[in-house]
Amino acid sequence: MTLTWVPPLRPPPYDRVELFRNGEKVGEPTSVGSTTFRDEIVPPGEHTYTVVATISGTPCSGGGIPSCTITIASAEPNLRRGDTDDNGVVNLTDAVATLNWLFQQAAAPACQDAADADDNGQANLTDAVFVLQHLFQQGPPPAPPGTTTCGPDPTADALAACVSTSC
Repeated sequence: MTLTWVPPLRPPPYDRVELFRNGEKVGEPTSVGSTTFRDEIVPPGEHTYTVVATISGTPCSGGGIPSCTITIASAEPNLRRGDTDDNGVVNLTDAVATLNWLFQQAAAPACQDAADADDNGQANLTDAVFVLQHLFQQGPPPAPPGTTTCGPDPTADALAACVSTSC
């Protein structure tokens, strides 16, 4: 969920901006002058977002505080097969990310099902090899939903369902 707002004055006179979902702080934009914020993990349901600016340490208050209410439907699990690093493109970095995760104790991918390039229900060495063969030896493309399209995993397996942020 990306929130965008228009500041009432340019440049903004405030020294801090905080965003709240249902009264709970979800974060701050990257800079005071920023006019967007991405809430990465939004649970299904109705949510009220509030943008609160602070001037000299005092939160602004009154009827002018921007807020909105949205309803988030349940997210269907979507992934791009082979996109281990979840950057929206299947390339060499995905094979490297898989190998680093499996053998160098790097962080697990956000969507392990996307890392299962050969769609055998397991994320392992064969997935990195599969991606490399596809990229450099004209090997077959990863299984549906494929490398260029986002979609659900059509194969039941033990890997957790996930929604890639690049989808």
